[in-house]
Amino acid sequence: MKKYLFIALCLSILFCTGCSKKTAVTTAYKTYDTECLGTDPSGAQILRVWGSGKDYNQAVENAGKKAVEEVTFNHITNGAGDCNAWPVIDSPVARRNNSEYFAKFFKHKGNYRKYITTEKPDKDKAMIGNDRVVVPVIVTVNRESLRQKFVKDKIID
Repeated sequence: MKKYLFIALCLSILFCTGCSKKTAVTTAYKTYDTECLGTDPSGAQILRVWGSGKDYNQAVENAGKKAVEEVTFNHITNGAGDCNAWPVIDSPVARRNNSEYFAKFFKHKGNYRKYITTEKPDKDKAMIGNDRVVVPVIVTVNRESLRQKFVKDKIID
């Protein structure tokens, strides 16, 4: 009798724990910092950028856009020490004062794409959440050409 009671107890515990709601744990919702991997001989910066979007293709495009934004406006402090960490535009109000220019520059498939090359990311490294895909992408940003573009367009001196 004790044997049957023990088996019934084990089955009920197993049944109850099997029916409990499982929470999905995903890293697709974590924020990842851009990391500088180095510079090429021309001075272009090679970055590992984490792009996110509703699907894989949008995530890859957003990674390229984010790479140009990082080089243009932000200090890149993570990664290799030989990278130029200073932004191309170091004025904190330049983006706000030229908001129409940058909205056009960074639009979907905009001019920012002329200043980057991307390595084809590994789809196996993509992190997929319920409504979001995050992909690490290696992006090379032609920093000097970008700076020349902003000088020519009178965004910087």
